[in-house]
Amino acid sequence: MRKGISLIEMVVSLAVSALLLISIFKIVNMWLAMSSSIVQETKTNMSLSRTFDIVERDLNRSTGNFLCGVSFISFDAIVDGQKKRIRYYVSGNRIMRRSGNSYNTVTEFRESAGFFEEEGTVRFIIDKREILIGTKGG
Repeated sequence: MRKGISLIEMVVSLAVSALLLISIFKIVNMWLAMSSSIVQETKTNMSLSRTFDIVERDLNRSTGNFLCGVSFISFDAIVDGQKKRIRYYVSGNRIMRRSGNSYNTVTEFRESAGFFEEEGTVRFIIDKREILIGTKGG
């Protein structure tokens, strides 16, 4: 009776082990890629949610006088007890907010952004996500 394993048995066991390791590596790699894309999508959604919240806050202060173009929307609003003109506009890959002499970057986008006027509303689109802004009375 022989003791130990033959060369063929060792080669077969190494091949099976290699296939298992390759499979495990592929699964881990797919999981990491999926996890990374989920984190990026969550960050994007949170940024856009903050952007829409900021716009909504300003619109709640709006007193009317809306103007809209593909790359901007502007309106009058009461800010710190004073009537000011607020303007949101696209600049490069950013949405900017201007109020008086103050300029702020609200968010950055990857694909596209714009404002599209429709009957009594403005469609605000950032990277294929959108909100409708009511402009009646302005």
